[in-house]
Amino acid sequence: KQQQHPTETLPKQSNPPQVAPPPPSPAPAPLPESQNPLNPTAPTLLALENAFASLASLLQTNQISQDSVIVFQNLIRENYQLKEKISKLKNLLQRSAKAQKDSKAETSAVKKELEVSQRDVGVLRDRMELLVNRPSHLDILADFESQFDRALISLGGSGTTTGQAGG
Repeated sequence: KQQQHPTETLPKQSNPPQVAPPPPSPAPAPLPESQNPLNPTAPTLLALENAFASLASLLQTNQISQDSVIVFQNLIRENYQLKEKISKLKNLLQRSAKAQKDSKAETSAVKKELEVSQRDVGVLRDRMELLVNRPSHLDILADFESQFDRALISLGGSGTTTGQAGG
């Protein structure tokens, strides 16, 4: 039985299997994508294909059983899937770190703007207090009139005293 189906679970075989294998894990990406140098998982896919080829050769030479091949293939596929998940998580973590860094820089800039604005508000409040405590035009005019009246009275009063004493 093991020699009749040496390559039934290996990918890309044209011989139909005579015994139904257990449901396979999701297959890795196709070969053309794995040969793409811009694909970051290309070395992993090539290693995956090499592992499947090694299992096939071990199976053909009766050094390993078909059941063991199926178990190894499932383990290899699971390992590949976990590596992809780890890669995606690393990418997500990098983006998250970048977003956090950008957010921290933006927060710092906003805090600086807030400090400048608070200083400006303090300066404006000081000016407002100066203007509120400053007398109005009517107050200045009334004060001038009272001072003027006092001056006239003092001049007029002392003039009458000196005029009376002289005459």
